[in-house]
Parts: sequence; C-alpha cells; structure tokens
Amino acid sequence: MTRYKIEIENRIDAARTEATAFLRNNGFFDVAQYECDLDNPIHALFSQAKFLDISHKAYKHMAPALRLATYLVEDPRVLGWFHHQMQGTARPFGNKAYLSLQGVKQSTDEEISFEWRSSLDSLANVLTWRTGDIPDHAHTFLFPEVREAFLDSSLPFMSGTEIQRSKMLVRVHDEAMIAAGIAVKAEDERLLYRAGQGRFSPAIALEKFYPEYFESLPDDMSRLTEAQNEYHLCLQFLLAVTIVHELAHCLNVFPNIKCMTANAQLLDTHATKQEATIFGEAESGNSLERFLFGGRISFANLTLDPSWHELQDRTHTTLLIPAAKTEISRGQYDGRSYSSVEMHGRCYPVTALHDGYAKILLPLQWVADWFRKEHWIYERSFDDCLAPPAVGWRMHVEIPYTGDGDEEQHDVVRMEIFMDVKEA
Repeated sequence: MTRYKIEIENRIDAARTEATAFLRNNGFFDVAQYECDLDNPIHALFSQAKFLDISHKAYKHMAPALRLATYLVEDPRVLGWFHHQMQGTARPFGNKAYLSLQGVKQSTDEEISFEWRSSLDSLANVLTWRTGDIPDHAHTFLFPEVREAFLDSSLPFMSGTEIQRSKMLVRVHDEAMIAAGIAVKAEDERLLYRAGQGRFSPAIALEKFYPEYFESLPDDMSRLTEAQNEYHLCLQFLLAVTIVHELAHCLNVFPNIKCMTANAQLLDTHATKQEATIFGEAESGNSLERFLFGGRISFANLTLDPSWHELQDRTHTTLLIPAAKTEISRGQYDGRSYSSVEMHGRCYPVTALHDGYAKILLPLQWVADWFRKEHWIYERSFDDCLAPPAVGWRMHVEIPYTGDGDEEQHDVVRMEIFMDVKEA
C-alpha cells in the first residue's frame, strides 16, 4: 500500500479550502460520465401514483434514483440480507434480538427470489410516500393514519424518539393497532399484542427537500455546471439509499411482524447474530446499508459545523462528499477526546467531531458507477458489484473545543485525510 496523507491545522475557512484542493488534486471528484444510463423498469413501489404529492417534473428527475433503488431491492445479488428478513426467526441476545435461519427449510435461489418478489408486490399494494418537514431524510410510520396525523399537525420538528412519545400520535397509533386487529386494549388501558393477528400497513414520509430540489432542476440537464453535476449525482445516490433504508424498516414489520412484546411494543431486530454482537441498537435500515455498501452512507462534514445536515442547504450549493461509517471507523479515535493545535505561539484546544470524526470517503466515480448499466451486468459477482472503492480514503476531523464554556472562542481545526492505493 502506498499512503498519501495531508494533515491540516488552520482556521476553518483555510482548512476547508486546503482539504478540498487536496481531494480535487488527487482525483476524488473526477467522474468520467455523470449521465445515468440505467433503463430498467421502476418497481411498482416507486411508481408516480405512490408519491402522493410529487409533481410529474420532480418525479421525472428522480428516475435515476428510483431505477437504482429498484436494482438495490430486486437484483439477485442482494437477496442474502432479505432472506433473513423473510424467513428468519427472532432469537433473544441479551436485551436485543437477531434473526436466525436455524431450523428454516433450505430454499433454492429461485424460491427465495420468488418469495422476495411476492413480498415486494404485496408491500406495493399498501405503501405510499408523502413529503413534509420530518426528522432526518425520511421516516417510516406503521400506519398511514399516523403519518397523516403527524404531517397534518402543527407539531414542531421532532426526532424519531420524540415522534414515538407524542401523546397525540400514540393515541392515533393505538387506535390503528386495534382497528388492524394486531392488539386489544386491556382493562387497565394497556395494549396487548395478539400474536399472529392483523397486519401493519407501512407508510413513509420523505423530507420535502427532495421534491423541492428535483422540481428546481432545468428540463435540459446539460445546462448544469460541473459543481451542479457533482451535487446532483450525490443527491440521486442519497435519495436511492434513503428509499431502500426506509423499505428495510417496512420489511421488519411487513408482511410478518418479526418481534413484538406482550404489551404491543415493536422491537427492531439485528439481521444476524454477528451484527448483534458488534452493534448496540438494532436498526434495519443501517443493517441493509452495511450489507449493500460496506457502511452507512452519509456525507463528510467539511462545513466543520457539528449541527450541519446535508439537507439544510436550500440553495443546493453545499460541497457534498460521500462517506460511509463502518464498524472499523466507529471507534478509531475513541481514546482522543480532545487535544490542541499550536499556531503562532498559541495553543488552541480541539476535539473530535461528534458522530463523524472518522469517515471512509467514497470517490464520486464510485458513486457514478452505480448508475451505469455495466455495473449491474449479470456476470459480475457479489463482491464485484457490491464492493467498496479500490482507493481507500479516510478523514479525521477535530473542531474547536468549547469545554464548559469558559474557554476562549476560536475557529482553529485539525483535519487529516489519507488515501491508500493498492500497488499493481
């Protein structure tokens, strides 16, 4: 391995400029062809009729993401993860649960594929998408009534946990559970789960940023600048990932409920025992992303602002740098809570950037490849099709440390970017 490395210690604006130049000079943003040439049919899950409030223009511009999402749920090479979701039985693992295929009748690839396609078709009969102000990129609700109650209410912007705790939404959710036959209400007003009875009807809310962006695009996409093409490619990829992430949550409860307590509390399950060993909280969407891409897809934060979110910029000019979080990068710098940068004879305290300090960066050509027909040719193996980039990039960021608030405010940061290349 030949390692290229840059360590930057500077003020935020200068550090961002230097880091961007390093990435550009080493080919990180180079893309041979931006156009998507996928022409596979879009699955019925993503037909325009399923998007209740997206215009024809926006939907047309979303087509590359929807075609990629179709591949990500239909291609035979991805069925390993979905096999666990379809046939796995929840097994306890401490205070968690995972899906086990132990005791399950072994099926042929053709049988698994048929069952999986049938599950997708059944989900397509009930699933719809609606947009609005929601936490993160999207949120899966167990019933459309709950989604409508949230989107049509005057509730403030809330996290997923806050949504679950909202008294109004809990009431709507409980009523839907009873109406669906999944639960009954006991004398003490608690819900009791009726095992094997009823069925959820998942409904997804999508952040309205997406239709707003695609609606803003010109009919003639050749008018986009280089920077706009980079941004557009990242947004198409992010939308496809968001869509399949939410479908994973749907499939955790549809058509069969995987794990629910006696008092009708739904539990997410790890896909495998190995996953339950490595990760704390089960999250079906993250599990699927790790299976497909080798890590959870996100964007590296060159704004160096801990509150930054890739969907905050309504001008669509943010420099997006695709990245992934993996079990390898999660704890890489755990022992280094804060340190200091020395500049001009002074020491400036800095600390690791929360939830994003160690990232695997994904070159734009790797992202663009997913939108090309040749990526999906039948002869390619699982490892070739679903593989991390050949060029290994890493980034570590430390931002100004504020401590208990008594420290002097400053804007000095430390950034390290590595590039590992396999020698021929």
